[in-house]
Amino acid sequence: MLQLVLNIPHSSTYVPSGVKRNAEMDAAIRETTDWFTEQLFGNHGYSRILNAVFPYSRCYCDVGRQIDDPLAAEGRGIIYDFGLEISAEDHFRRLYLYNGHLDTLHAMITMGNTFLLDCHSFSTVSEFDVCLGFNDDCTRPDNTVVEAVKRYFEHCGLKVGINEPYSNAITVDFVPKSYIVFDRSPRPYQSMMIKINQRLYLDMATKQKNANFENIRWIIQRLYQKLRFNRLREKDFAELEWISVPIIREEADRYFVKSKEGVVASLDKSVIEENHFTIVRRHVKISEAMYWKLFKP
Repeated sequence: MLQLVLNIPHSSTYVPSGVKRNAEMDAAIRETTDWFTEQLFGNHGYSRILNAVFPYSRCYCDVGRQIDDPLAAEGRGIIYDFGLEISAEDHFRRLYLYNGHLDTLHAMITMGNTFLLDCHSFSTVSEFDVCLGFNDDCTRPDNTVVEAVKRYFEHCGLKVGINEPYSNAITVDFVPKSYIVFDRSPRPYQSMMIKINQRLYLDMATKQKNANFENIRWIIQRLYQKLRFNRLREKDFAELEWISVPIIREEADRYFVKSKEGVVASLDKSVIEENHFTIVRRHVKISEAMYWKLFKP
């Protein structure tokens, strides 16, 4: 059984009191935050799934960057440049927080038996609903795993890009050289980025959850169980042919839900928003106890 480590680095908007801010920084926080990803991706009770949530805004300290990151030249490295004066003490504090987050990930990883999921959202205009990214190094997941995760999201009605519109995934810089030098060495751990298009679960104008939020969260939480128990083979998708979680898109006014018999039902948004429990249970066929465990409205 795999251990999953969830890296959730950009969900917070918190900036310590006393830190100088300006309009540029406030605008960047609004536009670059991965809104609600702690709730969307975070594990809330399953064993062997560990959360590493960074509690500060990326505009204060971006733990998704690297030391000597090329984007630092554009003012978007570990510490973002908004034309504000940063004291030496505050600069040190931000680097301390950065190293502390990587140390947390380091402590969570069990060599050879960990799948590190780098959990994000994106607001860039794109044809894709989901972006899967990985590195071209020893942490790259096996091609069969990448393809299986892609098929899983596609079976859920989502369009998936591989390393587009974004690429790569976080790595923790403690891999022994033997893992890098020899091609046949076992992977120290696997790392994959999952980015969800915000238009699926947010009202983009208000940055608040839309009626689709819990459906997307359910899809992600279900993926974890399939990853952990290696249930991403084609035969494991048979249930998905009729289990269809309703997906709202910005341009749509109705849900389209496939029933077990293959009939597509067209349901008004307001009906589902008012009676989410009944609709989801009817079409997803889960017990009442499991519904409340997964959704926790």
